[in-house]
Amino acid sequence: MRTIVVELRKAIADKKTAHEKEEERLTKKLTLTRDEKERLKLIKDAEMKYVRVWEAARREQYVLRYELNLDELKKTLNDHCVRERNENHVNDVLTRYLTRRIALVENRIEQWRQRYDREKKMYEEEIRKVRNEIEDARRYLEELTTEEFIDTYLAEQEALRKQKEHEDHVQRSTIKMQAWWRGVMVRRKLGPYRPEEKKKKKPVKTKK
Repeated sequence: MRTIVVELRKAIADKKTAHEKEEERLTKKLTLTRDEKERLKLIKDAEMKYVRVWEAARREQYVLRYELNLDELKKTLNDHCVRERNENHVNDVLTRYLTRRIALVENRIEQWRQRYDREKKMYEEEIRKVRNEIEDARRYLEELTTEEFIDTYLAEQEALRKQKEHEDHVQRSTIKMQAWWRGVMVRRKLGPYRPEEKKKKKPVKTKK
């Protein structure tokens, strides 16, 4: 009988050690998930900043072109009535083009915002699941110190096996998701995968 008690105590101690290691693993997983979320946020902020700077430069260039055209019209207004009508037509076309471009950029910004919100919710849900797993592991560790462990040992072993399968599935899904996102960035040439030549701003030719 004493030998059985010693073996049971040893089993409890081993199980406690195993769960402490599992808790440490889950904590590291939570940290990695947070780091990945922060990395995506930094990438998103950089892309949004680039879009805003690019659009501001485009608007400034179009304003300068418009002012140059307006000065030219003022100088030739008295002698060239026909040309005045043509320039007004060009101005209308340019205004419509600018309006469409601004609407397009604003739509892209909104799409990026929505995408960021979706990915943020996804990672928050993943963090919540990991926290729940850690809490379940802590509660289970407390239960291991009671006499009920002897009666429920085999049943809990089966539950742990299923939990391990679930964690493996979550890990594989996370890896696939990261690979998919990396593939999207490569195909669309975003972030660090953007070609060097496209990073340089092309000079805008002034309309004669």
